[in-house]
Amino acid sequence: MKRSVKVKLPINLNNSDRCYFKNTCYELAPLKVYELSNVVITSIGTCLINNSIVKESIHGYRDKITIYTLLSKLNILNHKTIFPDDSDYYLMIHSPVFSYYHWLTESIPRLLMVKPQIEELTLLLPVSLKNIDYVKESLAPFSFKDIFYIPENANIKVRHLVLPQIKPYHTSYYPETVEEIRHIYTDYSNKSLNTKVKYSDILFLYDETKNKPNINNIGMLKSIMDRFKIRFINPSDCSLFSLVQLVQKAELIISVTCNIMACISFMKKGTSVLELIKPQSCEIDKPDLRFINLASNLGLNYYYLFCKSQGNKNEDYRIIIDPLKLEKSIEQILSK
Repeated sequence: MKRSVKVKLPINLNNSDRCYFKNTCYELAPLKVYELSNVVITSIGTCLINNSIVKESIHGYRDKITIYTLLSKLNILNHKTIFPDDSDYYLMIHSPVFSYYHWLTESIPRLLMVKPQIEELTLLLPVSLKNIDYVKESLAPFSFKDIFYIPENANIKVRHLVLPQIKPYHTSYYPETVEEIRHIYTDYSNKSLNTKVKYSDILFLYDETKNKPNINNIGMLKSIMDRFKIRFINPSDCSLFSLVQLVQKAELIISVTCNIMACISFMKKGTSVLELIKPQSCEIDKPDLRFINLASNLGLNYYYLFCKSQGNKNEDYRIIIDPLKLEKSIEQILSK
């Protein structure tokens, strides 16, 4: 049976922006755990039985279903298929879409769906994830029977597969799941992290990829950073558990819309997040609602600031922040 999840509107919502934030609720259907037999897991992270795609292994977007069905069949034709130990029960939690955001908000929730069984299951992961630090660290609170890494450009066929259903849409969240993730990782980091972390009340998430910053005029913000004692954090420079501790101590996190913003999952209830949003360039290019929905589920105070941009969604676009507007937004948040 479906249920409705309410989304709180931005605290600083301007009437002229209501059209961007008009979805104040979304529907959720219960997710299931499937025990499947004789399943092929392709190199792109989809599942097939008798050459038909298992729809619960992919997102519910209609165009994606068609695309992944075709890609899966091509993978079976073009790559070898490996047959691991038939006696093991395997667990699959990854999907064709991978990033910091998708791993934390989709793969880890799938893992939690089978938490009582984990010690009896062998986790399947593509070998490309083997040396990604945050993936390895995120699995530390859990004990699997084993981990089997799927070789590059290869499919595998297993006799027994436990498949927690992936949530159909990126922008929806199960409130009890995001709460459980917050508790698991904050508790684990507090118990296991021995190094001292330098805390700050305000964090500015800053993701530099391929030596190209996602903010075009970062140098112009230095005086604001100094005034409010804001600390720049590039999450890729931190261990996951150091980041968890930094985030759970912060009162405000500022971030451009990007995958690393998923780390707001570790913030305390009642704290605030300011999302720096690229304005829409056409009717279909509307602001991403992933993080207002996530913040609402976490009990965070959500604020937004539209910024100019260079580039577009198909490139590594960069935003241009108006220093005066940013300063005004921070003052508004801190005055609450």
